[in-house]
Amino acid sequence: MSRILVIEDSTEVRERIVTSLGFEGFEVVEAEDGEAGVQLARESKPDLIICDIMMPKLDGHATLTALRQDSATAAIPFIFLSAKSQASDMREGMQLGADDYLIKPFSIVDLTDAVNLRLRRRDEMAAATEGISDVSQDTEKKAPSEFERDFERELGAALEKGNSGRVRVAVFMLQVIGPERIRRALGGASVAPVMAEAEDRLTDLRDSEFGPLSPLGDGKFRAILVGNRLPMAADEVFAPLFACLSQPFERDGAVVNLSAAIGVALFPTHGTKGGELVRRAEAALDVAVEKRDNGFRFYTSDLESRAAERQDRTASLFRAFQSSDFEMRYRLEVECRTERPARIRCVPTWRHPERGMVPVFDYALLISEAGLLDTVFDWTVAEVCRQKVAWLDREWDKLPLALDVAAPQLFGARLAPRLAQALQEQELKGKQFELHFSKDLLLMDPRELAPMLEALKSHGFQLTVDGFSVGAHLLDDWRHLQLDNLSLEGGLLNRVLTSHEDRLLLTALISLAHGIGLKVNASGIESEDLFDLLRLLHCDGIRRYRSKAALPPKKLESLLGRRRLF
Repeated sequence: MSRILVIEDSTEVRERIVTSLGFEGFEVVEAEDGEAGVQLARESKPDLIICDIMMPKLDGHATLTALRQDSATAAIPFIFLSAKSQASDMREGMQLGADDYLIKPFSIVDLTDAVNLRLRRRDEMAAATEGISDVSQDTEKKAPSEFERDFERELGAALEKGNSGRVRVAVFMLQVIGPERIRRALGGASVAPVMAEAEDRLTDLRDSEFGPLSPLGDGKFRAILVGNRLPMAADEVFAPLFACLSQPFERDGAVVNLSAAIGVALFPTHGTKGGELVRRAEAALDVAVEKRDNGFRFYTSDLESRAAERQDRTASLFRAFQSSDFEMRYRLEVECRTERPARIRCVPTWRHPERGMVPVFDYALLISEAGLLDTVFDWTVAEVCRQKVAWLDREWDKLPLALDVAAPQLFGARLAPRLAQALQEQELKGKQFELHFSKDLLLMDPRELAPMLEALKSHGFQLTVDGFSVGAHLLDDWRHLQLDNLSLEGGLLNRVLTSHEDRLLLTALISLAHGIGLKVNASGIESEDLFDLLRLLHCDGIRRYRSKAALPPKKLESLLGRRRLF
């Protein structure tokens, strides 16, 4: 287990980092200022140090200088944290020997990725200095700069051969798809060593048709193939790459399989210059990666424009948030038979210049790419709490507000303290809210989930898993977790009236959920036949939405004000 030292004078920031890295499986020690950090580094010999810059007694730059002057701590990887983003500040830190630099506010995902990368690089450097290469095999490890120079030479020679011999030259980029799988199957601390083993397998690959793979870091490679095998024989050419990653990676008795995405650009079809081919192979890779599984994609002329459009959408999303074009809207759920209100779903909405009002969830990936995931979530929580306060004296103040929580919020940050602070600021209680998690939650390791869910329950939140449709073998592991409800909407419910097999599955799922003490609620029910079936199966809540779209608060108040609803 890797040990990480966190030096940060802000208690809130330090606790957030310590807790999050602890959830990832790291051993974490902490210091509140530079002097204490230097002393603790000498005593605990950490594998990596995360340090703020602006601190009392000894600032970050002085702390790093002191550590680099001590032979016992000089080689420890070092990541700076700072709210200062000027280039001069970054240069000063890097000149002192820092390995990485994160600007506040940063997401915990960015932090853990940086930690895993620096630990992996440390292991690579250690392996190189220990001379692990076998003289009997010509497999000497090279520094990234050596691989870069070798690749440029090979690509230049390949293009000359392509010109003179009129043969194709393929440049391809490969991305290992695995960190999230590793985190789920083996825990966060296994990400760096497993990715390092994957890179070793690919670097040492022999008997392939293409030249040696040139590593670019973070599980990314590029290589060259001279000849006319591509594109017709792509399946055969890339099969060895997929095969070496499909072999199990094992840690402490648990295993995980990885996959790879490949983007390809061909000379002379897709370009005649080296830089042009590399860039277009990158554009093809971006599309191939979206499938999150083994696969390849050849460059087509529309890909670069798609990449540019994606960047434009990300930028426009950021500008929209900065310009207050986000708005919280609400949907009322009522019991189908009695029309009695059951809960209010909170729907963060973007006032899109072309599409009108659209749910922010439709742009979850872009929000993540723009670095706005935590910012949008904090805004959502603040808006929902503010609206709850405005409704405290109304007839519907007892209705829970249902709020969706994405996996990065649950695993990548101190969710419970953040929510508790928002409640405290508005003098609210957790029992007034339902937190909804994706069904993917049930694929996570229960040992990692249990403390997070218990922390949320300690504040009174009702916890619900949406889109529930899993087997008994999973439920057996989940019977002791602090969950309250399972929610069904769409999917299986859309098929049960026409499929006998799906009806049997629904019956079993409801029975299993009741067997471990969970209530089952079905939402979006408009069919009388489906209502009758769910009532026959003893579904606890059978609900429909009272509006086709989410409503602004005033319109929802008008809807709730109708006496027959209460």
